[in-house]
Amino acid sequence: MKTLFQFGPLLSLLLLASCDEGPERSITPITPSSPPRITSVYPDAGAAGEEVTLLIENFPESAVYQMNVLPGTYPEESQTGPYVTVLFGAMSADVVSTTHFAIVARIPQHLDPGDYEIRAYINGHTVVYDEALFKVVDRRF
Repeated sequence: MKTLFQFGPLLSLLLLASCDEGPERSITPITPSSPPRITSVYPDAGAAGEEVTLLIENFPESAVYQMNVLPGTYPEESQTGPYVTVLFGAMSADVVSTTHFAIVARIPQHLDPGDYEIRAYINGHTVVYDEALFKVVDRRF
């Protein structure tokens, strides 16, 4: 019995060393120091009043809970504080919700049909979706 206790720690180390760790995994870390980026917009067309989801990469956690604050509205916060604003062209959209990876915004009510650039202001970063213009359509019957 005494011999078992003497070699117990050594046996434990040997067992742990022989465990297979499986295939090596590659994890892409979130880098908060990198600026946020809009990776996609869904849907790619819609009518005034409908909701649009912007998928965001490197979304700062502090911005998740501060919505609809226009840059310059509160000078102290517009420089450093958390805020999220979405624009279709030059018209501000209502931000419905934010998560750690997405912004849901409502297409402005008085936006005429046409193609618009989507821009977001996230914690002082201007982020432009440059993959395509967003198409606003007229769904009034």
